Amino acid sequence: MTTLSIIFRSTLSFTLLGLLFSATVPSVALAQATSSAGIAKEAMWFSKDPFFAGDKITLYVPVYNSSTNRLEGIVAFFDNGIAIGRENLKVDANGGFQAVGVTWTATAGNHRFTAKIEGGHFADDAAATVPSSTAAPEAKRFADNDTDKDGVGDKTDADDDNDGLTDAEEKRAGTDPLKSDSDGDGIPDKTDPRPLVRDTTAVSGAASGAAGTISQKIPEVARETASRIASSSMPILGQVEDWRVERSVSADDAIIKATDKVAATTTGRADKVTPAEVGWDVFRSGIAGGDVVKSPWDYVKLFALLLWKLLVAHPIVFYVVLGIILLRIIFTLWGFIFR
Repeated sequence: MTTLSIIFRSTLSFTLLGLLFSATVPSVALAQATSSAGIAKEAMWFSKDPFFAGDKITLYVPVYNSSTNRLEGIVAFFDNGIAIGRENLKVDANGGFQAVGVTWTATAGNHRFTAKIEGGHFADDAAATVPSSTAAPEAKRFADNDTDKDGVGDKTDADDDNDGLTDAEEKRAGTDPLKSDSDGDGIPDKTDPRPLVRDTTAVSGAASGAAGTISQKIPEVARETASRIASSSMPILGQVEDWRVERSVSADDAIIKATDKVAATTTGRADKVTPAEVGWDVFRSGIAGGDVVKSPWDYVKLFALLLWKLLVAHPIVFYVVLGIILLRIIFTLWGFIFR
């Protein structure tokens, strides 16, 4: 093989490789993300597609006129057979075109959109002809909810409320996958130690004093430990624990109201009530000072509420008493059945 032949073959090979490379590069460049735009594939299109429940969108249909007279009439739009809007139509002759649209607020679910020309006629047409095409083919769409407004529908979104917990995790925990704060106490489910119990203990003034004075009688660590054991041991016990905590919170509110009422009816003490005198302190002061005779029922009610709070505020006391009651019921039924 001569040197000239080798040079010729090498040049031809490089040329072919170059042509192959230049042919493949454009195909790579065209592999890009797309948006809803271009030549219409349907006779109806939307200002936003896809859309979600609550979105305000405009539906469009194109109307052409290749006749020699102006086309007039009304275009009516329907969703699942129900009219959602009408728009006047005037399309010039000899190739005129008009995109007719109506605005509609999307609702969740499946939709079948149609449009038709009503009362279509040609101006100055002695023959009274009518348009050859008066209805648009059906366009089907599904509008999903987008709870967290992240552009991903709830059906495909793994975390509908965008609180950092997946829908599957929230279903297992019993929290609401569509609410980032299921109990509405201002603490997100992801960081709330009790996401199903509304935390309303953080109140001001006398409320803070009452909660602090009574809750400090048993160490916080013991209370929290017992609560966690009760909540996680079994589902039914977890429900009982949630009920106990809710009753504890409501007891705080009741004690505050009862304390304020007792203090207001105590001679010479209405202006001396401080957070340190709430609850048991106010009760003891009323007994020692003889003020109980002025409103005995109020003091009885306050005393009952304080005992109830003492029971439901502390898991150890609550579950010991509950156990005693359950055992008593079991022994009574046993004796009744096998007597």
